[in-house]
Amino acid sequence: MTLSKFYRSRRFDDSLLNMNIFQRLLLRNFLLNLARSIAVLGVVIAGMAFPDISANWPGAAATSLSVMSYVAVQLLVVLDKILPMALLIATLFTVGPLARYQELTALSSAGWSLLRIMRPLVLVALVGVVYAAGVRVFGVVTAADPVYGSSALAERTAFFADQAYPLVPLLFVLTGIILAASPRRASIYGNFIVALAVLFVFNVVLSVALACGRHGLLPPVVAGWGGHVLFAVVLTILWGRAKR
Repeated sequence: MTLSKFYRSRRFDDSLLNMNIFQRLLLRNFLLNLARSIAVLGVVIAGMAFPDISANWPGAAATSLSVMSYVAVQLLVVLDKILPMALLIATLFTVGPLARYQELTALSSAGWSLLRIMRPLVLVALVGVVYAAGVRVFGVVTAADPVYGSSALAERTAFFADQAYPLVPLLFVLTGIILAASPRRASIYGNFIVALAVLFVFNVVLSVALACGRHGLLPPVVAGWGGHVLFAVVLTILWGRAKR
């Protein structure tokens, strides 16, 4: 049964704490798409990281508890790497059909803002923000990157980049919403291409900013936060255009 049949056939009320039937169904679809995205991306990332994982695997003398702890840490690291992309793909694949079948148009005509409609997705994104911040606070993911040495500039740039990174899940979900909300971008293959393009552009901007910070061309705080702030500014402009 489509979402439109649910909100046309059942009571469609809303409150601050309780989601209506439309939002609960939207949340269910989003979580299913998110689980599928995490499963696929997790297999890919785990396969790419297999040499490093096997090289650091606890020895034969390790206890079962230490092995379980190592596996748990690796799972948290893999999830941290794939979560933003998984959220973006899940958002595009959840919101795209709503735009294609005019669900968003119907709700907008009833006086619902796009952000109000997508409140369940934003709440999940905030959980992702808490997770990304938590794995850094507890040291599961560290700021140190041996690829770029241990210079003071590199360490400070990585430190500020780690401070800004937890915003990425929220930025990616909001980006997915605003891109998929147009019927012109609602096809499945189009959404996937958009997801890859957004991820590519974001990583390029972020990599350039971090490189400038490591080589002293930008202050570390600007290099660490600059890419995220620029992404947020562009996203704000897109949301402003959508409202008009």
